[in-house]
Amino acid sequence: MAKEFLGWVHADPYAISARNPENNKGSWTVLIKKHKTENKPKKSAKPDKLDLEILYTKFKKIGE
Repeated sequence: MAKEFLGWVHADPYAISARNPENNKGSWTVLIKKHKTENKPKKSAKPDKLDLEILYTKFKKIGE
């Protein structure tokens, strides 16, 4: 089982390494690469200028 598990870890592109703790031979610790997304804008990114024309037309219609 240990050879099969280590083979799976080496074949997996996202797994870095695996180890078997001394005190519990049935458990495994696998280190996994964290997927980093690129070219994705941050959620807090705001446009440079606020387009108020949409609000003006909306509230102008409400005020009439």
